[in-house]
Amino acid sequence: MELSFGEPFALDATASEVLVQLQGGDVMWQKERLLSLALARLPDCCTKVVWCDADIIAPDPSWPLAISNALDEAPLVQGFAEVLHLPPRIALPASEDIQWHPSTMLAVSRGGTVAETLDSALNRTGTSPCPGHVWAARREVVERCGLYDGCIIGGGDTAVVSAALGHPEVAIELHAMGEAQAQRYALWAQRFYAETRGQITFVPQTIHHLWHGSMESRRARQRHRGLSALGFDPYSDLRLSPRGVWQWSSERPELHRYLREYFESRGGAEREGVTS
Repeated sequence: MELSFGEPFALDATASEVLVQLQGGDVMWQKERLLSLALARLPDCCTKVVWCDADIIAPDPSWPLAISNALDEAPLVQGFAEVLHLPPRIALPASEDIQWHPSTMLAVSRGGTVAETLDSALNRTGTSPCPGHVWAARREVVERCGLYDGCIIGGGDTAVVSAALGHPEVAIELHAMGEAQAQRYALWAQRFYAETRGQITFVPQTIHHLWHGSMESRRARQRHRGLSALGFDPYSDLRLSPRGVWQWSSERPELHRYLREYFESRGGAEREGVTS
């Protein structure tokens, strides 16, 4: 799935076996919306679904099989135990400087509460847990519920973990959701938990995360507070375009500008002066 906001597409037919390219929508976090569209295009023979960031390297060739086997035991799987965030110039740091970040599910398995683990994940520093990167689910789970597509400034993985473990109030608090946001999310979270019943696991493997901008530039905690302060209401501010992606339904230029400027500020290799 590739979405362009009016710019030329970056991918061509060689990028994947099936490439769906969409134009339109407005600048906001559209990942979960696009994943929902992708789910509708899965072949009938597909029984397990993995959604993985494109900047992830899994060194162990048995990794896909490990995820598949884990889905035989649990309906939802985080696809790693630890992740190494690689530095800008790719080369691995000296062994004594390597900081492995645990997956959120590894952290929870070690006794961390859902609230403590996900709150720590928002710090994006040191060895804080990582809620995202790679998730997998049985097809029927995501087909019946979809993924939560209302996190328009990011944070969808936190929303998934909170709901799947039966603690939607954690995401509601960490994302500083207003009344309308919280209501819409809680309705989805109730359905999602009915499918998972807290049965989540992880695969005991490591992955590497390619650098494409500093974690600090994402302002993982502050971004949600800013969105809430502007009174974002998913019921009145969003609508689906004819192609099924989010676009604004309200005339609120300050809100729209906040989203656009946030994503422009996240930076990347080119903007932060790193060349290969």
